[in-house]
Amino acid sequence: MANLIIKPTSGGSLILQDEGGDAALTVNTAGNIQAATTLGVTGNTTLSGSANNIGTTTAGTYSGSFAGTALQPMAKAWVNLNGTGTIAIRDSYGVSSITDTATGYYTVNLSTATTTNAAPVSSGLYASGNLTSSTGYLTRAHMTTTTAFTIYCQNVNESESTNVDFEFVSGILFGD
Repeated sequence: MANLIIKPTSGGSLILQDEGGDAALTVNTAGNIQAATTLGVTGNTTLSGSANNIGTTTAGTYSGSFAGTALQPMAKAWVNLNGTGTIAIRDSYGVSSITDTATGYYTVNLSTATTTNAAPVSSGLYASGNLTSSTGYLTRAHMTTTTAFTIYCQNVNESESTNVDFEFVSGILFGD
């Protein structure tokens, strides 16, 4: 394993290079990082500590596109909502709004349409309060269009099922 050398420049930048002298990264005085070549990382990488006032490192952006099914295993959208009273989104990604369609029935509107209305979607709820052994809670979710999915919440017991509003309701959609 080669050693990594940190070399300051006269302009205040830092160059990280291997023992052979090949520059891997340059960090300028504003804190921007520039790679001289493609960096390959194998295994776990942990970054910690401080960098003596050379600037702030922030997450970058990706300008390009993924090909094929690269986005399939990623969540396209998710939501955590309060489904009681005046419904409200607690937190979300890829969701533009929610609609209280009926008791225990929520429509989740997407910020960006999916390519199909058959994308996999899942839901869950948290039921607090007095639970009995004869009562169960169920959520169902499915795509209705390429721009929305629905979540149904039900109280299921031995003799009937009824739609019920729950305080903690979640939904997640996968696909592209």
